Amino acid sequence: MKYLKIHTLDAGQWYDRDTILLHAAFQVLTGFSTCGRSSDL
Repeated sequence: MKYLKIHTLDAGQWYDRDTILLHAAFQVLTGFSTCGRSSDL
């Protein structure tokens, strides 16, 4: 299992599921566009 650390959210604060999923999706998309391969994420 791989974990995704979301760098755009502040640690120690609570966020709702929609906010977490939105930030995670954009982080994965930007990582995929810069790396070119999904295995490098």
